[in-house]
Amino acid sequence: MGIIAQQLVAGAYKIFLPFIGRINTIPAIYGLTFGIGKIMDYYILAKINDTKINKSDIEKIFKTSREIGPHEGKS
Repeated sequence: MGIIAQQLVAGAYKIFLPFIGRINTIPAIYGLTFGIGKIMDYYILAKINDTKINKSDIEKIFKTSREIGPHEGKS
């Protein structure tokens, strides 16, 4: 999933923002990969603890992580 997200974001930046996209691609890809990683952490821990996986929790985790990820990618 991370590789697919990376390729989609990189391709979109190259097409729609050819010059600016080169600068912003790394933080955007980092943010998506960070979000996917946080969801996988949630999923694995839910399976280990035998708890129900909630779709709204997954969406909230991804949204929050996707916003935090690019800032961490820039630093």
